[in-house]
Amino acid sequence: MTGLATNPPCRPFAHEGYEPLAGVNFVAPAGIQTLVDTAVALLQTIANGAKP
Repeated sequence: MTGLATNPPCRPFAHEGYEPLAGVNFVAPAGIQTLVDTAVALLQTIANGAKP
């Protein structure tokens, strides 16, 4: 059994068996925008010295 901390083997990547990015095939464009907006807001909060 593999855990989240392990590195996956390279072979599935070579055969397009893994999708390493959040793409439009899995997340709707509105969902991607929400992910980006939330990440930016959290980073701005951290940059301003506050805890998220």
